[in-house]
Parts: sequence; C-alpha cells; structure tokens
Amino acid sequence: MLDLGKLRVSLTKNGYLKIADVVRRHPRWEVLDNIRGVYRGINLVRSQVGNIMGEDLTGELPEFWDEIRSHSDHALDAFVLVAIIMSHVELIDLLKSSSQGDMKGYLERGSIGEKAFTNLVYAMALCDLCDYERGAKAVTYDMRRLVYVLRKAGPVVRQLIEFKLRQCGWRPPERPMGTDFFAECEENGIHRVFGLDPEDFRNWLRGRLKVGPPAEHDRSLLRKPR
Repeated sequence: MLDLGKLRVSLTKNGYLKIADVVRRHPRWEVLDNIRGVYRGINLVRSQVGNIMGEDLTGELPEFWDEIRSHSDHALDAFVLVAIIMSHVELIDLLKSSSQGDMKGYLERGSIGEKAFTNLVYAMALCDLCDYERGAKAVTYDMRRLVYVLRKAGPVVRQLIEFKLRQCGWRPPERPMGTDFFAECEENGIHRVFGLDPEDFRNWLRGRLKVGPPAEHDRSLLRKPR
C-alpha cells in the first residue's frame, strides 16, 4: 500500500517553476549547483529543489530531467509543475478533490494554507492553466493546456510519477510484492489530479492521447500574473 504522506516539500516557498530556467541551460548533473546565486532572479533552496527533482544520496538527479529538455519550453514548464504537485501529498489531495472532470477544476482559498494556495495558483497561472487575481477567493482552472503540451512527453511524465510513487513504497511488478503502475495510480486517484479518467490517463502517459489545444475563447480568458 502506498503512503503518499511521504511526499513533502515546502509549500510556503514560491518561484520553483524557475527550476525550468536552469534545466534549459544545464544537463541534470549541473542543475543543483546553479539554482542559487548564479542567474539573476533565481535563488532557490537547494534542499527543496533536490526534493522536487528527486536528488539521490549521491547528489544525482533522475535521467528524465535530461529527456524532458528535448521537448518544448512549454512542456518543460508544465513538467516542472507536475514535479512540484507530485512532491507534496497536500497538493495531490487538493487537486484530486477540486477536480470536476474533463481536465477542469475549482480551487477555493482556505482549502489549503494561504501561502500554499497563492503559490499553487500563481504557478498554475504561469503555465496558462488559470487566471491569477491577487486575493481571489476561488479560481477555476483547466489542465488541458498542461496535458496538451505534454502529450508527446507522456512516457517521460510516467517516469516522473513512477519515481514519486517509489518514494511512497511502490514497486514494479517484476519486483517482489510489486504491483501494476496504472492500477496503483487509479487506486490512489492520481488520474484525478489532472482531471482525466483512467483510460485517458493511461493513453496520456503512453503518448497516445488524442487531445487538442484549449479553445481560443478559453485561452483569451487566461492572464499572465503581474
């Protein structure tokens, strides 16, 4: 049985989407040495970045961080957001409970800590998943853009989620007491984090999901944070 409670990262810090800016510039073995005091405006906490990215005991990061670099800038931003969400059980639970299906959801202020709510909504807005309005009591979001920009990177997203689930005790079928990856995801509602049904979630992570971009009238409603 998985213990998602093992996934913990600070929810009071902001700016972790800037991880993508460093990954664009460096292979994975150089990233953690360049997340603070090297680039203007990027001063992240190494221990927290290591937690989000999956640093091992030797200081290495998983290979999927190099794989995602071959995809678009938008895909890299979205991938980092997935990594942030999958690094804390409260974010996973919040998005599961706020999902309304069809990749849409509704977040209310007060459903999580004030700072954590603001940071999450701000990061989602940077990825064009919602509007950002300072002090708003609630926000409607649409995960379609995230799923769409990562449609060709589904297998890499699967590697990321598998890595996070291993931290919670999951083992693949070939290991003793191992279980099917998708069965574990469905049992723990991981597909609902992205507003997908189980079949679409499987197809997404296999790179087979047929999904179009958000409608233009929906895109016009999204505003970048100021």
